[in-house]
Order: sequence, then C-alpha cells, then structure tokens
Amino acid sequence: MLSIKSSLLLLATVTGVALPATAQRLKRITEATVVTMPLTKTLGTKGTLGGVCVDADGTIFVANFNARLWRIEPNGETTLLKKTFTKTSGNTIAPDGRLIQCDFALNRVYEVDKHTGALTTLVNAGLNGPVGVAASPSGELFIANCNSQTIRRGVPGSSFASLFASSPLFNCPNGIAFGPDGNLYVVNFFDNNILRVDSAGVVTLFATCGTTGNGGGHIARVGNDLYATMFSSHDIYKISMSGQVERLIGVEGQAGLRDGKAPYAHLRYPNGIAADPSGGFLYTNNLDGPRDFSVISEMRLRRILLP
Repeated sequence: MLSIKSSLLLLATVTGVALPATAQRLKRITEATVVTMPLTKTLGTKGTLGGVCVDADGTIFVANFNARLWRIEPNGETTLLKKTFTKTSGNTIAPDGRLIQCDFALNRVYEVDKHTGALTTLVNAGLNGPVGVAASPSGELFIANCNSQTIRRGVPGSSFASLFASSPLFNCPNGIAFGPDGNLYVVNFFDNNILRVDSAGVVTLFATCGTTGNGGGHIARVGNDLYATMFSSHDIYKISMSGQVERLIGVEGQAGLRDGKAPYAHLRYPNGIAADPSGGFLYTNNLDGPRDFSVISEMRLRRILLP
C-alpha cells in the first residue's frame, strides 16, 4: 500500500498538478531519538508547562507554569530551586550566563540565582503576559507578551520594557530566540506559525509547522537551524534558515510518551525546548496528564538525540 506522501507524489506525476508548497517543503527526519530522563523527584504541575533552558555546564532549568522552577543535573538529580513565583513561563540562559525567568501573572522578568533561587527583578513595567524571553550579548532582553501581542525590549539599568515590535501576525507570541542571522524568531501559541522579527522590529511570516493543532510552544537554535515545539499537535519541528520545515520527532496530532526513534516515538504537549551545550541534544518538557488546571499531573523531561 502506498503511503500518503507517495500517493501524492504519484498523483502529481500523473496529473501534472504541482503539490501545495507545504506538502513540497515538509519532510520528516527519521533518525532523531527521544528518551524520558529518570529524575530523583516528581515534577508536579496543573494543566500546562513553562520553559526549559540549559546552562553551559549542562544543568537544566525547568518551569511548570504554576509557581515552581526546578534545577536538574545532567545525571537526573533534581532540586526545587524556587517555589514562590505565580506563573513561571519562559526562561533562558543569557550569553553572560545569567538565568532569566518570566512570571506571566506578575508581569515581571527576574534574574534567578542558579544555586540559591534568590530573585533580582530586571523588568516590572511595560509587560502584559510575558511568556518568552531572549537575551542579547549586550544585555538587552526581548520579551514576548501574549496578552498585548507585542515584543518588548528591556535594557540594563531600567525596569521598564519599551515596545520593540507589534503586528497583526502575532497570535499570542510565546517562544522567542535569536537565529544565526541575528534576527529574532517567535512562535505563536494560538497558531502554528513561526515569525521573523528583524532589528527594526519588522515582523514577517517565516514558516508554518504542520497542519493540525493551534498551539506553538517555544523555540531554540542549534547551529544554523531552529527547533520549535508544537504544544497542541504533540511534535517538534526543525526549521532551516531557508524556511524548510522538517518534523523532527512526534506524531502530529497524537499524544504519548513512547521513547525511541522517529517516527515511532511520541510526545505529549511538548512546550519548552533548549539545546545542550554540545549541540547534540535537545531537552523538552512534556505533560503526563490532561490539560486540566484542576488536576495535578506529572511533568516529564525528555532528551532528544539529534541526527
């Protein structure tokens, strides 16, 4: 029996009708492998997830979008770093090594001491639902705000984040990261689009990941490529700088926690994503339970070996 892709290619050959651009450009990488990390503590959450970032020494920081931020050593040793946030959303490790964490409900961005959990407020004005943050080498913070559909810019020495970009293309801008070209790349939460934001704040559509679901998560850079989680469709995509989209791992629209190689491995509501310093691994947090804020579920940390 022919696969759907083979059938489409045969149909195009026989009829002379070109495939849609998305069908031509969407490929699947079959070599990626996902493994659920064994942790020394259970990571509880309710209904959704926050960000993931990885330090230069391989330490992983995972937020649960409730009130907690966890520190996880590469061997799985797990420590609750801080539990007094309100809604721990996106985070990042800045180029100077600082751990930066957004609080969605308090409209704040903090620096978090990576060992004690002590907080230093960096931005507490100008934000409205901050869910993602990217840091530049000069210390600027570019903060994705879901509620105001904007990217705001914070500068060292000021607690106010000014407007950097606003566009009707934003649909709850969620994940944000710098690409190898120096532009910012943003994942929408309420659709599956990746947007490019240039140094002047001009927003353009860069890529569309998959065909189902409407919930993009976060985004990470590895070398010259970007990797984005699609929360609602349960998969992760690789996007080249030419805009070519490839499904890295997961089965679109099918949730699960099966480890192994693509295309057999499953993800379940992947949200945060970050690269290991070696560039050989990605980490993502998955939800082992329903999207129900009244139910305590377990957050799973998955490690993905890149091809």
